[in-house]
Amino acid sequence: MTLAAMSAHVLAVDDDPSVRQMIADYLGDNDLRVTALASGKDIAQTMEREIVDLLVLDVRLPGEDGMQIARHLREQSPGLPIIMLTGRKDEADRVMGLELGADDYLTKPFSPRELLARIRALLRRARAQQSVAEGLQKVRAYRFAGWELNVRLRRLSSRAAPTSRSPIPSSTSSLRSSPHRSACSRATSCSASPGCITTRCTTARSTRRSAA
Repeated sequence: MTLAAMSAHVLAVDDDPSVRQMIADYLGDNDLRVTALASGKDIAQTMEREIVDLLVLDVRLPGEDGMQIARHLREQSPGLPIIMLTGRKDEADRVMGLELGADDYLTKPFSPRELLARIRALLRRARAQQSVAEGLQKVRAYRFAGWELNVRLRRLSSRAAPTSRSPIPSSTSSLRSSPHRSACSRATSCSASPGCITTRCTTARSTRRSAA
């Protein structure tokens, strides 16, 4: 089932109860399903139990912080969209979070409306990528300019058929009815040697004169 066919499930992880409640209420009022956690220790269990379409992750968490969690999740679930939250306006934090695998970044305090807009943008991107992946699975091969690209096998091969031999001219059969014509036609076939044509055709004419 695609993301477009159901309410997306957002996992929000923040140690601030008021932030968790705000996110859960606002996103829930806008047709998103939300699971809110106070720390990162239950993320793995939640993702094993349910499908998570997007993660909202606070950078400063007790125990394992958001940076480490983002790095691990990016390795395990490369297609999961991640929005990171931070109370610091330091550019270094934002850059590090993006380099570790976050798709977007918001600085506290933030507007829940802006968070919703960013979530919808990332979900649209995820849907587009999913559609492309499903389309590639349906298409087995592309054919172009005499070549065939097998998507499943990742193999490019030529579709050009072997060149057939040229047909024998129909006029050749009529030459077989006369031995003299046949002699000249055989002489003509060795056009690479003009002397052959003169000699063989002259011999044929000489034979006709002797017989006369």
